[in-house]
Amino acid sequence: MKHGQFVERREDGTFHTTVELAATICGVTIQSYRGWLKQENPPPYDPHKHTVAVKELGEWIRAHQILKRGRGGGGFPYAPNIDQLYKGHGAPAGDEHPETRLKRLQADKIEIGLRQEAGHLIPVEEVKQTWSAIVTRVKTKFLGMPVKMAPLLSGLDDQHEIQRILSDGVHEALESLADDDEI
Repeated sequence: MKHGQFVERREDGTFHTTVELAATICGVTIQSYRGWLKQENPPPYDPHKHTVAVKELGEWIRAHQILKRGRGGGGFPYAPNIDQLYKGHGAPAGDEHPETRLKRLQADKIEIGLRQEAGHLIPVEEVKQTWSAIVTRVKTKFLGMPVKMAPLLSGLDDQHEIQRILSDGVHEALESLADDDEI
């Protein structure tokens, strides 16, 4: 890949990009992406040409990225990609024998139970309640801002000063929400 070129189309019609762009697409630092290369189910990377196949990167993101915690992951380990449930087994056939289906469903139930015990699955109601509480707190904090900010802004004519005070108020509200360990 030439300097300044981000995507290269190879003779076989495939597209390849730099690790830097792949990390940007995933929303992580280059160091994080390289760290992922050492983990189980790493993202795509061609060590000989130091490039990333774009199509494989997209497939990897859809299959694995949502399972990763942190800035680059979806942060939702309780909502795994359905393909992961049948990894290595293939999707169940439509003409599956009833006994085979029963055994598979029993095994799936045990697997789900183990994932719940390990903390990888969270009940939907718990997630709904938590998000509802978060949204309510954010709404309350922001609806209270006009009352809090009005005295600070009364009598000001300078747009830049008004904008600075409003911006400080928003940042203060967001920081107080982030610092609160209630949820």
